[in-house]
Amino acid sequence: ESIGSGIGSWDWKLDGKSSTYHALYPRAWTVYE
Repeated sequence: ESIGSGIGSWDWKLDGKSSTYHALYPRAWTVYE
């Protein structure tokens, strides 16, 4: 679950924008894995 750790690190910062980031860059957070 390193993804939740890495993404969650800045997820709270982006808040609603985070969902947009994941939608636009679904591959981006595969890299965090």
